[in-house]
Amino acid sequence: MYRLDEALQVVYGEEAADGKQLIICNEIDKDIISLIKVLQDTVACYTFSILTSGCLTLCYDGRVYHLTAGDLYIHSPEVPYEMLEATEDFRAYLFVVDLSLALSPEIMQGVSNYIGMRLSVPRLPLPPDVAARIADLMCLAIHYYRSDLPFRDRTLRELLHLMLLEITSLKEPPVVVSRFSPRVEDIFLRFLRLLSQSWLEHRDLAFYADSLCISTTYLSRLVRRVSGRTVQDFINSLLLIEASRLLLHTSLSVAQIADRLHFAETSSFVRFFQRMRGVSPTRYREQNSL
Repeated sequence: MYRLDEALQVVYGEEAADGKQLIICNEIDKDIISLIKVLQDTVACYTFSILTSGCLTLCYDGRVYHLTAGDLYIHSPEVPYEMLEATEDFRAYLFVVDLSLALSPEIMQGVSNYIGMRLSVPRLPLPPDVAARIADLMCLAIHYYRSDLPFRDRTLRELLHLMLLEITSLKEPPVVVSRFSPRVEDIFLRFLRLLSQSWLEHRDLAFYADSLCISTTYLSRLVRRVSGRTVQDFINSLLLIEASRLLLHTSLSVAQIADRLHFAETSSFVRFFQRMRGVSPTRYREQNSL
């Protein structure tokens, strides 16, 4: 997986790659949904979309959801999904945020910690007034994103923070979570930030526990308590996303992909992929090739 600024040139073209850009804002329609999927398969990012017209059907983590105007769709980077169908009049505002920025203290200040967790549902039907405010924020963000104003990046981050505060203030949050202590939330978010930077080089629990100055037992229990998942689950999800991206969007051989992902042997990578996807890497590439 790549940072958003590293992938912009590949997905959107050379002119879009402008330094350390960690946010994309745009208005999308049916014709560019496939391009957005390529982006989300390539980059560790969160995606926020509010539908302004039409309908969208997608499969998220094995369940089918139907979105209509006024719905907010939140995509987490580690969750498998597939866009199934969009009506001709489908339109939406889009906010794509690099994982490192989405989990930064700057953005998370005052915001519920659910942003770092697997969402129970990706679809949030919003009250009309909230939908209007979020749509206005996204529309304003698109204006600044397309501008060359010197304070553009800072403004985009502030607009992102305002949008997250709006979502956090909903009476029915997108996940059902217990209230955790500030220390637990801080450790969990620091773990996710560290994971986004180190998952390829470090897959051992001890590295993350040592980096956070806590025991492996405490980190395991904390991550499972907060997210319902293990540390290894998080690492395996990122490995699977990157392996799938390399199989579909590069001509690298299975052996070369295994080496790039630091598997000791190609057979180990094949067994891992087969266990996670249910098919071999070669078969997955054949089934999904255009």
